[in-house]
Amino acid sequence: MKKVLLLGDGVAQNHIDRLTPDGKGLCNGCYFTTDLAQQPFDAVVRYHTLAKNVTTTARQGNFFAFPVEYHSGWWDDGNEWVVDNNGDYDYLIGCFDILRDKPRVIRSIYNEAWFEKNYTYWSNMPVPQKTIHKNICWITSNVIEMPGHRKRMEFYHAISNKMDTLDMYGKGFYHLDNKEHILQKYKYGIAAENGSEQYWHTEKVIDIWLNYGLPFYCGAKKLDALYPPESFIYIDITKPDQAIDIMQQAIRDNEWEKRLPAIRQARYLALNTYNVMSKLADIIHTYHTKNEYIKMCIPHNTQYTIKHRFYGHIRKLRKSIWKRRVGYYNW
Repeated sequence: MKKVLLLGDGVAQNHIDRLTPDGKGLCNGCYFTTDLAQQPFDAVVRYHTLAKNVTTTARQGNFFAFPVEYHSGWWDDGNEWVVDNNGDYDYLIGCFDILRDKPRVIRSIYNEAWFEKNYTYWSNMPVPQKTIHKNICWITSNVIEMPGHRKRMEFYHAISNKMDTLDMYGKGFYHLDNKEHILQKYKYGIAAENGSEQYWHTEKVIDIWLNYGLPFYCGAKKLDALYPPESFIYIDITKPDQAIDIMQQAIRDNEWEKRLPAIRQARYLALNTYNVMSKLADIIHTYHTKNEYIKMCIPHNTQYTIKHRFYGHIRKLRKSIWKRRVGYYNW
């Protein structure tokens, strides 16, 4: 059993536990923890940003960098530790196109879904009673901070007056306390990612599958190479009229009923094959070396404060310009 420290601002032990089959951080021969007191560790995984330096003891040569949502559509201020500190990690894990030329990259495909309920709950969950048959559920926010956000909101404004079957939930729309209770009612949902990579996908599509819904999907170009092509329907949010036709035709043709077996298979793959903890465990077993234990200092985001403040001012300016141009902004 390998003991692995998972570091990152906002990553708590209960997040890890929910993703592992036993609910206690154990997955495929690895024990994942955020507790520094359990050192020494066999490996350290840095997930996203750090506000301060972290010192621990771990086996030399087993420091893995695991950047979150790092693609060309986002600022570098949350991931400059990947760009600027190539020498600080032994391996870089990622499926993003922008990381192809980085040193010591481990190309791995996983989903960035942090479940609200635990693995056992989702694995044992039967098909819920679908009470809303014709309407489409879209859980999103009206944030317009990044290019992907703005494209998504442009799509919403293009289709909202043409579709009386579109039900909106999330920040800036109808408030919800529990995504699961909403998604379980619907046969159909929209999942539009923040960017378009080859394989990168998130909870936006996973949440719909977990609740046995059929996603209308815009994001990963090769999602159908990972999951059954029948488990979702591609739409292009830059072509709203075409997307409306696709969605309305699917509902008329009762595609949810036809595709339910494929949705079941997608759920299994999301929970097991592409589960982020499962992927990390496989990678650690493959690349782990039994070197001696050393004192290790994992640096915080060296330029985070300055860059974050600078980009913060830029974002405020962009929001102001956007609000004047389109006449709305509610965040």
